[in-house]
Amino acid sequence: MIEDILTQLKSVEPQYELTLPFSKKKVQYKPFKIKDQKILTLIAEETNIGLLLKQLCEVIKNCSSEKTPEQLYLCDFEYLF
Repeated sequence: MIEDILTQLKSVEPQYELTLPFSKKKVQYKPFKIKDQKILTLIAEETNIGLLLKQLCEVIKNCSSEKTPEQLYLCDFEYLF
């Protein structure tokens, strides 16, 4: 029963599509959730660059169809934000 509710909630989320300017890949994305916003808030205070990039990749994985953001061009990566 709970699984059915979660499935229905996921189908209600708005989905958008864009084409990344440099790689010309089509990517679907959805709005940030609260947990993603918390990650972004923590990133703003982070000084370790490696950890910062890892957390940014996690946000992109959570909010888009791109499952390997580490392989994106930097300008495409930035364009998603």
